[in-house]
Amino acid sequence: RGGATSGAGDKAGGPRLWDPIANQVHSANSERVEMVAVTMVFNNRNMWANVQAKGTPAEVKWDLASEKHWRPFFTAAFPPRQLGSVQMAVHYREQKNAQAVYEEMAQSLEGEVRMVIQSYRRNKLHTTTDFYSRCSKELKKLLKELEDLAARNSLPGGGGEDV
Repeated sequence: RGGATSGAGDKAGGPRLWDPIANQVHSANSERVEMVAVTMVFNNRNMWANVQAKGTPAEVKWDLASEKHWRPFFTAAFPPRQLGSVQMAVHYREQKNAQAVYEEMAQSLEGEVRMVIQSYRRNKLHTTTDFYSRCSKELKKLLKELEDLAARNSLPGGGGEDV
C-alpha cells in the first residue's frame, strides 16, 4: 500500500502518514500503519526521496534536512517553477445552455457521492444501501422551494417570516 506524509507532526511531534486507500492518518510509529515502505514524502514546497537502506515507517529517520537519509527534488540548483496549466479554461457563461451544463455536473457529482457511500457501507459496515430516486426527486423539489422561500425572505420587504 502506498501513502504520503501529511506534512504535520502528531501529538508526539513525529510525522503522520496518510493511507489513501483507507483514507486514514496515523503516526509513523503506529502499529496500524500498513505501509511496507516509504520511498518518497512531499509537502506544498518540495518532495524528498528516501535513500535509507530500511524504509518501513517505524525504521525511517524523518529528518528531511539530512542528505544521508533524504534527497530533495528541488534544490538551489534546481528551484521549483510555476508551470502553466495545459487545461483549457472553461467558461460556462458562454455556453448556450449553461443550466444544462450545471445540471449535468450535479448529476455526475450525485452519482459519485452515491458510489462512495455505497462502497464505504459495503466495505466498512458490511451492509448495502439502496437509493430511492423518486424520494430523492421529491426531496430536491422541497429543498428548492425552501431555498426560494429563504431567498425571498432575505430580500428587503420579503416578509421576514421564519421557515
